[in-house]
Amino acid sequence: MQPWVVIAFDEEDSVAVVPNTWLFQAENSKDMCKWPPNSRNATGYVKRRDKPGPDWQHYPITILGDYASYDIALRKAQKAEETSELSSNNDTIKRKRTKNLKYVPCTSSSESEKEEADSETEYPKTPKIRHTEMSKRREARESENILSQMGSKCRSLQVATPKNSPTTSFLSPSPQPQCQFPKPLERDNAPSEKEFRKQVLTKLSIIMAKLGRQDEQLDNIEALLAIRPNDMDLYSNTGIEKIPVSNEDELALLEQFITEPLNFKALAKELSRLGGNMVPEITRKIMYRIMTNEFAQLYSWEGGKGKRKFVNLTLSKVVIDAVRCNKRTANACEDEVILEIKRWLVKAKERISNKNKRRERLAENQEEQLGR
Repeated sequence: MQPWVVIAFDEEDSVAVVPNTWLFQAENSKDMCKWPPNSRNATGYVKRRDKPGPDWQHYPITILGDYASYDIALRKAQKAEETSELSSNNDTIKRKRTKNLKYVPCTSSSESEKEEADSETEYPKTPKIRHTEMSKRREARESENILSQMGSKCRSLQVATPKNSPTTSFLSPSPQPQCQFPKPLERDNAPSEKEFRKQVLTKLSIIMAKLGRQDEQLDNIEALLAIRPNDMDLYSNTGIEKIPVSNEDELALLEQFITEPLNFKALAKELSRLGGNMVPEITRKIMYRIMTNEFAQLYSWEGGKGKRKFVNLTLSKVVIDAVRCNKRTANACEDEVILEIKRWLVKAKERISNKNKRRERLAENQEEQLGR
């Protein structure tokens, strides 16, 4: 038996489409169908081919046909409401049409008949508008009249000079302006208004596309100019070899080096290449690169608790500029960068302690391995 079955309920004389898993035979070899207690949701149960539950009721039925798809079975069920012979086109045997309490189809028979009638109806095609010979001649005459009127106005123009002017004898007679207009095109060769509009729209679309490409190219050029400083990629003396600083002498040499604007930009650009996605991550990477933890514990941002002021160093400005040289943090707020620098400086002593603890644990593990 195929997946979908069209059945007729013997007790109610109604038709429905059900999955083949809902059918079974009683002890007396009578075909039976399991049906959900909530008939309003029967369509959903059928389409999903839900497994019958223990609370489902059993009804005696007559199998009218089984089909491979739900759509075919649905059409056959609609046909079964009129005739009991689904395999033939003879509709002489009428079935009593009653309201189907077990199965409610998606669309009524009247709606389906209306859709079939609409699909079979042929509407006349819209006639094409053609220019007749009379209309062509009339338009040609109108264009000639307009051109002749413009020519007469142009010929009436003259260079006016006073009759008694002393300079008239020295001036040669000025020629009258002559207006020459192109001959009107013949109607047969002239494009129609629709074709002319189409040509204009095509040209405009081409112009707009070219302007859009030029705007994209300009945006790319501006982006490259904003990201790449002047000759900064060609500058080899970045000062990266001078960091990380671990004492006052190294810091003094670095501060003297970055007082030059070109060296300042070069070091910031090189530090920005350390990478990162967010301002805290990038700032921490830069701080780890510029100074050691042992030297960093001597500094705080504003010099609190007897420590030295990091804010007074030119190196602090290099860190802020390096964060902004990164594409992902180009619009970083200065306060956000300063806050992360403060946190890194405060935790310098804690990082040293953790580092020493790791070394002690590593030494203990090595001693245990040697003892074994």
